[in-house]
Amino acid sequence: MKMQVGIESLKNYRRLDYELHYALAELVDNSIQAYEDHKRSIDKILKQKNKKFHIKIDYDKQSDCLTVVDNASGMNMEDLESAFDVGSSKKRKDVSTSLGEFNIGLKSSAMWLCDIWEIRTKKFDEEKEITVTVINEDIFNGNPNLDTSSKRVTSKGGYTILRFEGIVQKLNSATIKKAKTYLSSMYRKKLDRGYIIEWDSPLEYEQPKLHINPDTNRDWKVSFGPSILDDGRLVEGWIGVLAVGLKPGDIGYGNAAGYSNGGIAIARRERMINPHPEAWLPRTLFGQGSALVAQRVTGEITFDDAKVSHDKSTIDPNDLTLLATILGIFNSENEISRQASAIRLERKITKKDEENAKKDLKKRISESDLGKRQNSPIPPIDDIEAMIKKALKRGKNSEIYTIGKILVKLCLERNGEAEPYAAYEKTSDKEFKVVVNLDHPFIIQNDQIKLTDYFLQIIIEMATRFKLEGDNKVLMSEYFAVKDLLMRYKVSRLKK
Repeated sequence: MKMQVGIESLKNYRRLDYELHYALAELVDNSIQAYEDHKRSIDKILKQKNKKFHIKIDYDKQSDCLTVVDNASGMNMEDLESAFDVGSSKKRKDVSTSLGEFNIGLKSSAMWLCDIWEIRTKKFDEEKEITVTVINEDIFNGNPNLDTSSKRVTSKGGYTILRFEGIVQKLNSATIKKAKTYLSSMYRKKLDRGYIIEWDSPLEYEQPKLHINPDTNRDWKVSFGPSILDDGRLVEGWIGVLAVGLKPGDIGYGNAAGYSNGGIAIARRERMINPHPEAWLPRTLFGQGSALVAQRVTGEITFDDAKVSHDKSTIDPNDLTLLATILGIFNSENEISRQASAIRLERKITKKDEENAKKDLKKRISESDLGKRQNSPIPPIDDIEAMIKKALKRGKNSEIYTIGKILVKLCLERNGEAEPYAAYEKTSDKEFKVVVNLDHPFIIQNDQIKLTDYFLQIIIEMATRFKLEGDNKVLMSEYFAVKDLLMRYKVSRLKK
């Protein structure tokens, strides 16, 4: 067997901008498609064995080997030759509905992932197991011959075992945890249908916890479509408001309002593109970076005929523009964004809250190094100003907010743990700029911080400085008086 391709082009796969979950998704797509192409026959065999369609992913840190195993249709020699015919004009007959439409996913992900990879597979209606071994370096050096062997196997059913050795990507615990989270989100619709994707344990996706709409006393969820685009493609979906005000221990707390649950996921052929926890935030729905809306508005769009990037990580920009227009009209008609950002929950501070807070505060202070830091010398003014100047120089991507007649340019940057938590610059008599460092230890070590409140406190702090500078005030008592005044801002309540 030979790999039919201009060999030099394969080296580019090593430079693809993959992440682990997208590389693995290419393999999961292939397994699911292989199952669905012969679903009736495979289900009949699996039922006799009292089994279900199953994909298992495993990473052995000791041997640095990753495997992906499925019990789908498997492949025969003709299927394998087609799979290795890279760059061919031959396309699947069902390309308009297939998950694996580009015929590059296996090769690109495998060559990105490792040095040596092996396919061991058996077609469900044949009695031959075929093993193909690929050594990337041999391919890159111009040798297209692949080590191929076969043997007779009489067991019923098909399977494919992919084994990747010499992993060139870092598969640490954080990367693996992220991959599991993304795969759960990407294949949520398949998991709902009973498909099993296992990595240490079966992957699960928990549906978002929605706020109760005060007008209907039901989950705050509004559906739209199906809408027919000018080119005949169908689009439909729903937008909802995530539950606000849940506390740790409450049912649905982890799936309620928060950045990881906000945004719009796009379902294409029952596979999520732009999935949570980093879903799509179109400006027509989420505005110019409103923190509240980004944390509170969620949803799903079904767009089976959408065009996608080669790695299926994002929808084609032109199609995103179409969807953004649809969402903008939908938002204007239903005022989802305005109503979501206007939700306010009254909080009554009880005596028990006070006691718990004092007890927790005492514990946190005693376990910290605040005393040591309190006694540390103040850095030279030149060093302070140099750090601030450096931070301001990095703060380029800003969102503009207004406080009365004052413009506030807020920049969120990852400047490293050693840089200041915030940098301030007065740019005119009616404008100031703030750069917030998202890498500061205060944020990293305190995972319960609500970023909206944190950003607002920094803006208030800097607005206090801005006012004092404008009025030529310098006393600390004056500083705290102005800050106290600003902290008494009133919030508009949602009208029922």
